[in-house]
This record gives sequence, structure tokens and C-alpha cells, in this order.
Amino acid sequence: MKGIKLGKLFGIELRLNFSWFVFFLWVTFALGQEFAQQNTAWSPTTVYGIAAVTSILFFGSVLLHELSHSLVAKAYKLPVQSITLHLFGGVSQMDREPARAREELFIAGAGPLMSIVLGIIFGGIYLATKSISVLSTPAGWLAFINIFLAVLNLVPGFPLDGGRILRAALWGFTKDFRRSTKIAARAGQAIAGLLIMIGLFCIMSGNWMGLWYGLIGFYLLGMAKTSYQQVELQYMLRGLKVSNMSLEDLPQISGKLNIADFLNNYILGARNRHYMIVDDNMIRGVVSLNQLNALEEKTKIAKNLEDVMTPINNLKRIDPETEVIQALELMSQLNASQLPVVKNNELLGFIGRDDLLNYIRQRFEFGLQ
Repeated sequence: MKGIKLGKLFGIELRLNFSWFVFFLWVTFALGQEFAQQNTAWSPTTVYGIAAVTSILFFGSVLLHELSHSLVAKAYKLPVQSITLHLFGGVSQMDREPARAREELFIAGAGPLMSIVLGIIFGGIYLATKSISVLSTPAGWLAFINIFLAVLNLVPGFPLDGGRILRAALWGFTKDFRRSTKIAARAGQAIAGLLIMIGLFCIMSGNWMGLWYGLIGFYLLGMAKTSYQQVELQYMLRGLKVSNMSLEDLPQISGKLNIADFLNNYILGARNRHYMIVDDNMIRGVVSLNQLNALEEKTKIAKNLEDVMTPINNLKRIDPETEVIQALELMSQLNASQLPVVKNNELLGFIGRDDLLNYIRQRFEFGLQ
């Protein structure tokens, strides 16, 4: 999920999806309306200033919720790439599923536990500052919303935390991860369908909050389906290795060639997106058309391919015995579209993400296991 990079925390990239700004403005406006009714002596500037700060603290609470999941996952050696805040809250991007039911249970439970702790902390602030409305009003709302967030996430439907806890319990009991995911995903789809129906009923009754329930329902429905498809994909590709795939020989080009000349005279009509830099019968590196096209025109004119290539020794390489699903995960981590396949220091060829995805798509279409 793309967005604005905010930086890193504990080695995890933090992002804001553009939809977050819409939700932030909506929450701030709604809180402003609520706070104005509760505190009639406040000026409009005070009302919306406190509402904006409360919104930021709310999203900070969501971030801590997701960060709790991520830190427990990292403790179990699961790679966490990023946390993204968006219209429906937040999501942590982990490159693979937990290996054991116990890991799933603790990772899933960490988020709601953090929300409960935050609810207690804000509740304490509310009780301690009852006579100071500018502190007690936002603290009371933050206490309520964090407890509500914990309860909502504990609903037993995938991909909510409660659905993951349900999957962990089923997984521990049945020892069947695939079946447990299917049951939890079906529960998630049922809950999503219920939210959609509630939303429609509210809209027909004149309550436009139903639109929000419906949007959440459609979001959960899509996430539950996607999550289950990812597990099915893992089972479909289990045991399939890079050595079972056809490797690609990249076209060779000299690194002494000027970038502008190469782009103007060599690639017209070519299907290849990557080229291998070879000089004096030695492989020196790789360049991609996306990389070259992103350069400024003056750079293209002034520099040669060898000046911007990725040296072969800097390329992350994989062994032919690497499983296909692991190769895809590595490409995702590195944001790479191709990786060299090397065995005993011998370059066997390159494997591309597009080739893997096309292969996977064909297996899905033909129902191959």
C-alpha cells in the first residue's frame, strides 16, 4: 500500500496513505461538532484546535496498535516492511505468515491489548482532569475510542485481530493452517456482509452513517478474500523451486555505450526491460529501462550505461533450490523485478517477477495444485 513516507521506527517504515487525510478531516469535523455541544463556552478556534489534536492522538493510538503487532512479529523473526495508516485505520505489511499457532495468537493479541492499555491510560487522565475541560473532554473520547477499537478488532472474523486469534485457536486444535484460514476468512466475509446490510438499512432509514458501515464491510470483504487467496497461493507453490522455472538470458550490451544513444537506437521494438552489461567477456552489472527513463535528460546525455548500472556483485542473488514463493517475497522486499540465479558462482540466468506472476496466474486458471 503506497503513501507518504514518514520515516522509520524500530526499522519499520511508517507511511500515510492519501486516504488518511480524508478520514482525518472527517474525524476532526465530527469531533468539533461533538465537543462544541459538550462545551458551549469554547470558541470555534478552541473547539477545532482541540478536535485536530485529538484526531492526531487517535491516529497515534492506531499506530501504536499496529506497532504492537509488528514488534511482536519481529520478536518471532518475521520481517515487517511497513505500517501504513489509511482510511480504515492501519495495516502492517509482513512478508510471510507466522510459523506456529502460538506466534499467530501473540501477534494478533498484541494490538487489542495495546488499545486496552491506552484506553485505561486515557481513562485515568479523564478522571484526574475532570475539572479541566480542555483535557478531560479529549481524554474521555480517546479512552472510549481505544476500548471500542479493541472490542471491534476482537470480532472473530478474518482479517480482524479477532479473526486471526480464531485462526490461531483452530490451527492449534486442528493442526491445519489452510483449513483454519478458510474458516476464519468465511467468518470475516459473513461479518462483512452483515456490516453491508446494516449500512444499507441505515441509509434507507435516512442515517448516512450507514455509508461508513457499508464501506468498512466492503473493505473487510475484500481483505478476507485476498488473505485467503494468499494462503492458497502458498499451498499451490509449496515445494516449487526456481530450478523448475525457465530462466531468462538477458540481452548483453556494452557499458561504454552512452545512455541517450542506447535509449534512442537500441530498444525500439524490444520486449526486454532489463539488459546485462558485459565488457571484455565479463558480466559487470545490470540496467533496467525504468531506471534509465527516470534519469534527467542531461544525465542521459552525459553518462554511459556503466555509470548507472547496478554492479553484479551488488545484486541480491538466489540459489536455484530457492522456493518460488521465497523468491517473490525477496523481490518484494528489494523492490526488484528480476534476480540473478547463481549456483557455485556460476550465473545460470535471471528470474523475473512478471514471469513468476504469469506462471502463478496460469496455475490458478487451470486449477493446478
